[in-house]
Amino acid sequence: MAAYTCSTCKKSVKLRVDLGSTAELHQNLRSGYGPSLVSTEEVRDMINYADRDRRLSAEVIRLRAQIIYIEVQQKLLKEHKIKLHSLLSPFRRIPNETLSRIFEYV
Repeated sequence: MAAYTCSTCKKSVKLRVDLGSTAELHQNLRSGYGPSLVSTEEVRDMINYADRDRRLSAEVIRLRAQIIYIEVQQKLLKEHKIKLHSLLSPFRRIPNETLSRIFEYV
């Protein structure tokens, strides 16, 4: 059984189906290969395992939720950065008394 590890969280996902024999599978698919009764059952078992392995779908859903969370955090950070930049505006350095005199004439 193959196991894959996330490079960030180091969480391991193990598959019930061995994906390591893909070269042999491709060769069998392109040849006149006809499985014996024993290997037919083995192939059916592998298909059933693949159908029942819902953990990959759950992992994809978990990772998508994590991506959405990170994107929201990124958006909030950008908005915060814009607000911080407005504090540095030269307009804010003008004393309130001067501003009030300017707006008296408007």
